[in-house]
Amino acid sequence: IAVTGQGFCPAARATLELLAKYPVQLALDSFATAAVYWVAVLLVPTLNVVISYFLIPRGWGACAIFIAALSFLTASIAVSVYDICMTTLFVCAVRDAEYHEGRYASPSLREAMRMGPSKSQDPRMEMSAVLAGGPAPPA
Repeated sequence: IAVTGQGFCPAARATLELLAKYPVQLALDSFATAAVYWVAVLLVPTLNVVISYFLIPRGWGACAIFIAALSFLTASIAVSVYDICMTTLFVCAVRDAEYHEGRYASPSLREAMRMGPSKSQDPRMEMSAVLAGGPAPPA
């Protein structure tokens, strides 16, 4: 995790150890990213091939194969960005739960991740104090 100031290998190890403490949430994250991937890589090429059927008068078969392959490749690349974003948000939520008891999470996210009630009423005040260089108010 880049914000800790650790090198890549120690940060990667710390992240893996952190994720190992939340196997159910990790499974849900993996399921959600896989579902988004498969929906996109099946739906986008299929729709493009169907649309091309109506737009290409001759030689549709060869074009359809090429369109499907390029659509699959493009959808895979685009969805990988969403996969990284979803996993990053998951790591941030888990890190908040582990180190800050869910203080910076919304009430609905705290409930979904079973973090329990937050000790802080307004995390923006704590964060502004930390950014200003002062200590965070006690929780």
